[in-house]
Amino acid sequence: MASIGASVLFGVLAFYSDLLASFLGGWEIFGWRLLLTFPALTAAMVLSGRWPRIVRFVTTLTHSWWRIPVLVINAALLTAQMVLFTWAPGAGRTAELSLGYFLMPLVMIVIGRVGFRESITRGQGVATGLAALGVGYEIVRSGGLGWVTLVVAIGYPAYFVLRRLASMASSSALWAEMGLMVPLSIIIVGNPGSLSAVASWQAVAFIGGLGVLSAGAMAIYTGAQIWLPFALFGLLSYLEPVLLVIVAFTLLGESIEPAELPTYGLIWLAVAVLAIEASMRIVRRRRRHQLWWPDES
Repeated sequence: MASIGASVLFGVLAFYSDLLASFLGGWEIFGWRLLLTFPALTAAMVLSGRWPRIVRFVTTLTHSWWRIPVLVINAALLTAQMVLFTWAPGAGRTAELSLGYFLMPLVMIVIGRVGFRESITRGQGVATGLAALGVGYEIVRSGGLGWVTLVVAIGYPAYFVLRRLASMASSSALWAEMGLMVPLSIIIVGNPGSLSAVASWQAVAFIGGLGVLSAGAMAIYTGAQIWLPFALFGLLSYLEPVLLVIVAFTLLGESIEPAELPTYGLIWLAVAVLAIEASMRIVRRRRRHQLWWPDES
């Protein structure tokens, strides 16, 4: 549910960013998102009673100094992904960016199987095969892998692997990573053009909502990465591009090219297989529960 919820929030965030484009440029949206996610995440941690965890995490950094460079590297990896997400559409690299998001879950599945010795169910194996066919078709259709695709497909898995190996797969670590990004965000939004664009209260309200949405999506996404096996976490990541395509079609007025139908069709089919398997598992568990604990009424 955390993974699905994060994917839904990222889909809403894509539509929300399009609304902000009427008075902010791409870099300004990125800068404000970066700047406001940190205080929004801080407020969420305080209100949920998790601030002592942040204090403990920062305290452990003084004893485990080797985690500090890992934290800096992770912040740089996360920043690079957010920069690419903002820059690629305006630079005509949307296709490469999308292919990277299609390829990234497969890389995570391989890492989960080989690196962490995780097992996958029959349904997850079928979904992996369908997704691999779709991604393979898209690689052939697009003529290979560009550097944007490789940065996305390798950068995100590297980020999650480092977090898990360093035992920093937590919302406290995410809070620290976002804190390290604040100076960059101040540089981006500190120019007069960006500040003048938020002169009205409507603009301030919209930008404040951007920070809340971003913090919520990233916090829930981090939770999913903690609770799920690496392979399943990677497979469920396919829900996000599916939802982004739905947002693009229904809300942003975009259309899909006929040549892209096999790619999206196979990936949507993979997500459907996961949903069916999960539903069947829930039904079996309920039947088993009723078998051992019959209703005595």
